[in-house]
Amino acid sequence: MISTTSNALTKLRQEVVGTSTRVMVLLIVLLFILGWQLEGGLFLGSTNLDGIAIAIAVPLFIAVAAAVGLLGGIIDLSVGSNAAFGAATFVVAMNSGMPAMAAALVSIGIGIVIGLINGTVCVIFGAEPLIATIGSLSALRGLTLVILGGNSKPAFLAPLFKFTNATYFGIPVLFTLIVALAVLCALALTFTRFGRHIRATGGDPAAARRAGIGVSRIKMILFIMTSLFATIGGILYVGMDGSAQTTLGTGLELQVYAPILLGGYSLTRGGVGNVMGAVSGVLALAVVSNLLDLLGANPYWSYIVTGMVVIAAVYADGLRGGERFE
Repeated sequence: MISTTSNALTKLRQEVVGTSTRVMVLLIVLLFILGWQLEGGLFLGSTNLDGIAIAIAVPLFIAVAAAVGLLGGIIDLSVGSNAAFGAATFVVAMNSGMPAMAAALVSIGIGIVIGLINGTVCVIFGAEPLIATIGSLSALRGLTLVILGGNSKPAFLAPLFKFTNATYFGIPVLFTLIVALAVLCALALTFTRFGRHIRATGGDPAAARRAGIGVSRIKMILFIMTSLFATIGGILYVGMDGSAQTTLGTGLELQVYAPILLGGYSLTRGGVGNVMGAVSGVLALAVVSNLLDLLGANPYWSYIVTGMVVIAAVYADGLRGGERFE
């Protein structure tokens, strides 16, 4: 009994507070100290910290699904365009007279279909996910511009606006719920059979098949999940902004995958990384971006920082084994 409990605690520590998570937490602490030294009360003020939490809530939500997907060996670079298309279909459906809940269900249904299409192309027909989902990225962006007529469309929905911008004891509710979701995903990956199958599928698909794991089924589920989260993210953006914007989700794939890589994941092999490391990576990059804003730096520096993170993460992945899985 004691041995079983000890093993469970060890697995929990590895998943929730693994090495990559501890490194990222240390980085975040150092960034907060730096922010306090450079900007003092302005950086640590509740208005600024709430702004950071609200700004990263949707990217963090999508990153949770993307992180689970990477563990299973799939990547979906169309998440930004998918979010924009989800927002557009939601707004157009509402503006046509459809009730908000029905419009949301229609948008979510379309998101599931998009995930099925991506999964079919990559899993059934064997296309490389990086290439196939770039195609989806372009197609969905074009469809978004077509159905919006090239212009942003307003759609203020009071209950959704209240939910996405609500705070409780000064803490953004949406951010708190998404962090809780990330913790649940980390626990599920550690203690459920399906979670272990996801890791096995990403780590060594051939061995997973020999063990009787439905590799194709799991990857299809992960494609659908990633697309579903992106679509819901688009709907949440509508709640925050009160409109479906033509530029919504532009660059979101980098906002999602760059911090995931920073948090210890690999683009070239699955089964590597933990969800809380990804969460920490998203928070770390958000703090860096916020500091640059407070310092009055050119906003384009955030793109440079993101690019450097991707390059460094890929290099680090090569140092620890590249495409080899151990």
